[in-house]
Amino acid sequence: MIGSLDRLHLERGIRRLIAPWDRLDSPGVVVGVAEAGEVLARLAVGAASVEHQVAMTPEHRFAIASVTEQFVSAAALLLGQQGLLDLDGDAREVVPELADFPHRVTLRQMMDNTAGLRDFLEIGRFGGVDTDTPMDEARLRAGIARQRAGNFHPGTRYLYSNSNFLLLGDAVARVAGGDLAAALDRLLFQPAGMAATALVSSPRPVLPGLASGYVLDRAGVLVQARQGFPKGGEGGLVSCVDDLLIWHRQLLGQAPLGPVLADQLAERRCFANGVLNPYGAGLEGTSWRGLRVLGHGGLWPGYRTQVLLFPDRALSVVVLTNTGAVDPWILARRITDLRLDARGPTLPGWRVAPAAAVAGRTGTFVAPELGASLTVRVGEGDSAIVDTNGSSLPLLDLGDGRLTLASGTARLALSPDGTGWRATLDAGVTASFAPVVASVPLPKGLVGRYQSTDMATVWTVHPAPTTDAVSLTVSVDGPYVRADGWTLTPLTEALVTVEPVSAWLTLRYDVQVERDAAGGVAALVVSSGRSKSVRFERMVS
Repeated sequence: MIGSLDRLHLERGIRRLIAPWDRLDSPGVVVGVAEAGEVLARLAVGAASVEHQVAMTPEHRFAIASVTEQFVSAAALLLGQQGLLDLDGDAREVVPELADFPHRVTLRQMMDNTAGLRDFLEIGRFGGVDTDTPMDEARLRAGIARQRAGNFHPGTRYLYSNSNFLLLGDAVARVAGGDLAAALDRLLFQPAGMAATALVSSPRPVLPGLASGYVLDRAGVLVQARQGFPKGGEGGLVSCVDDLLIWHRQLLGQAPLGPVLADQLAERRCFANGVLNPYGAGLEGTSWRGLRVLGHGGLWPGYRTQVLLFPDRALSVVVLTNTGAVDPWILARRITDLRLDARGPTLPGWRVAPAAAVAGRTGTFVAPELGASLTVRVGEGDSAIVDTNGSSLPLLDLGDGRLTLASGTARLALSPDGTGWRATLDAGVTASFAPVVASVPLPKGLVGRYQSTDMATVWTVHPAPTTDAVSLTVSVDGPYVRADGWTLTPLTEALVTVEPVSAWLTLRYDVQVERDAAGGVAALVVSSGRSKSVRFERMVS
């Protein structure tokens, strides 16, 4: 039994952490904490609707984005137990979109993000599509079906991809009667008593109790989030804090679904080289301050989520927000610390890496063998930040000279290496990142048209006059839209970056310049965060 003073101490600590959003002119935050079957805290601040001044409550619902994936994985595991899905067979037999994919892929590899499938959201972005572009289910799946190459050979590496769970959800739906929402409700939500949770595919749903989502536009102004994509197994759930705490109760084996399912979701398997993959089945399995933790985050325009479950402490922490301006990854762990430190004994500490941790090693760095770049800088609050492919994440100080990403789905640890950084990536892969030399000129001969069959897209690189010089820009002719004004920046004579225009995201693609025997540019090999080595071949006029 947890005493009332312990609850009061925890609640006051949480209120201090969420105080910046405790006003009606700001989107809000909902927090839930449970331990050993008891709810310790259930708090809400801010506005569910800023324009209508509607206060946030714990009952409000949110789009929980990628947190959906553990539920779809759970449904697939249950259907596998019933003999309806072969999780280790060739997925091309049950997923039509993979019929022409050159490698054997399994549904289990989709669940643990080792399938190597390119992310369908980024497939769209390569062709100029943003998340507010109106799209339908057929177009999203057509992008996956076009791919004749992957990020890597299945089973050899890890890379998070929404395509995995979109297609896994399709497979679940096919064997469970054709409707994923109904299947999840029957298999999971009804048995668990999760009455406020449902899969909603509409990009503009009108739902009772759904908090409005907000983002900051490129000028830093708060605006309503716009969405154009239907959603499925990769991110279509809406839920509330109570239901997510109930779900964790299921995973602790205290209710109908039992501990076997939790063990299967948390099971971690090795890559082909024997290195352990920390990602389970739609669920991250790592440690925090020496304790085992299962969790996941969710990000979609206007919504961010973080759920954490500490099985050995029967401790659950849920953070939901209707703005992209809150970092629930850090917030959930600071809330966790309030409870862990109150219980004792003393656990290993942690800290966001300060500026001193990257002193003398800030700027942009490149790994030529990977065709990749990253930027290390100092952010707000004197904290160390790393930017990779446009994603900006705080670095955590591991206390042994290494820094790692404050993220659940990315893999990167940095240690000093001469004037640069030594990076440890997924599957034990390492690479050296060297500093970029200032004032690098653009590689010669880039102007021209380049075509990618996998993306069904043509990129045109052409001059863009500026006030001080002539730079280059990229225009995009995709299968559904056109886009212009993508900026191009040189890093080395063989590596440049391209920055697409997005309504709510900062994006940056690494582009390797391939030359033919005569020295002319033959191809651009483009890598984004979740879609690697996409070839754009030079078109002959």
